[in-house]
Amino acid sequence: MLDRLRIDSLFRKALLLTVCLLPFQALPRTIWANYYPGSELPVSIRYLSLVDEAALFACIAFLFTFICLRSSLYGVTFLGLGKWIGLFAAVSISSMALNGVQPLQGLFGVYDLLKNIMFLFAFQMLRFDDRDLKWLVSAFKYIGIVLAVFALTGELLAFFFEAGIGVLVAEHARYGLYRVISLSGQGNHNYIGIFGVFVFSIVFSRPEKRPGDHAALWLAALLILLTFSRQAWLGFLVMLFFLSRLNARLAFALLTVPLLITALSFYEDISDILTDGMSYDPENYFRLYAFIYSLKILGEHIILGLGPGTFGGLASILFESGVYEEWPYFFREYAFRINGIDQFWPVIWAETGVVGFLAYSMIFVALYSRLREARAFFGKNGDLYMNRLGSALAGFTLVIVIMGFAGGLNSAFVIVSYLGMSGIYLSRFREKSGRASPPAGPGA
Repeated sequence: MLDRLRIDSLFRKALLLTVCLLPFQALPRTIWANYYPGSELPVSIRYLSLVDEAALFACIAFLFTFICLRSSLYGVTFLGLGKWIGLFAAVSISSMALNGVQPLQGLFGVYDLLKNIMFLFAFQMLRFDDRDLKWLVSAFKYIGIVLAVFALTGELLAFFFEAGIGVLVAEHARYGLYRVISLSGQGNHNYIGIFGVFVFSIVFSRPEKRPGDHAALWLAALLILLTFSRQAWLGFLVMLFFLSRLNARLAFALLTVPLLITALSFYEDISDILTDGMSYDPENYFRLYAFIYSLKILGEHIILGLGPGTFGGLASILFESGVYEEWPYFFREYAFRINGIDQFWPVIWAETGVVGFLAYSMIFVALYSRLREARAFFGKNGDLYMNRLGSALAGFTLVIVIMGFAGGLNSAFVIVSYLGMSGIYLSRFREKSGRASPPAGPGA
């Protein structure tokens, strides 16, 4: 029955479609808040924000079923990341016990920090083929084009006609232009910029580019620049340097623009500090305050941290951690409004100390190493497209790591898109390199 219905094939297609819809997940909430301010969100919109969580649990349930019923095709493998994930989990539980954190609060905190990594394993184990991978690359290209076109349209409407503000663009400007939000929803200008970097990277890796590919590259570059997101600009710089060996002339030409804008950004910040023009809006200084406070916690709990679920993440907000009681009111209120501090690595070292920070860092080091190994394999076997795509995915790993110092990693349409594609890529590597059966042990 399972063979006839091909449930696994249908689930793979449904999962790919779900990932492609994630960039638009927050749009209904934005539209509702704009046109019905102060009113309660409908149940359907509230549930829509949980699609990524539902997809993760569905992946786990279906994988368990597939492994039980089709063990000859599906197996458990952790790509060399398992031992580091296990170490981080052990450190977190030890910190939770040492600091007397409530079990539910602590376990939810650990889950919140590790949940997105699970998508990597799910996509890698589901046995996607080359067609699925190429389809997903093309789908992200067209999604990037749609997001960029709407963003640029919103920019023009806001700048020339003062229309569309709050839906297609943000309500404030930088350097005389509005910060685009587009179809990814309000408050997502940093994440849509990082997603633009991701789209640019995977399209740029194609050896033979069609006119649509060139259009996607330039539109993605414009989208990144008009977000006026320093995270996106820095990520763009990293990827341009990383991909420069693929096309040095184009990389150098594109590199000059974000360099100039970044220089202007630093000049503006320094000017604010040296003059009386500083604003005390918590939105402008919240991340700096939270970052410094995380270092304070690290200094007091340097080995194992304060305990999972106690600072910076969603668990600390839901369980009303006492850490925030000594914060100034406007910073505390802002943290509860945005459900955390919106910074990943400061949460890691504050909650799990130096040991937890090193363990989690090694997860990304192991992933980067595995992507580079796969890239080298495809290059050795003459598969230029997969070789270049591996370079893009490995480079974007560095972007994700850098992004974690100034932003969160729980934006589903960025992190799931990246980890999902990396999982499929590594799945193709395992199959083509003849690794039919996964190594035994938790670190396999």
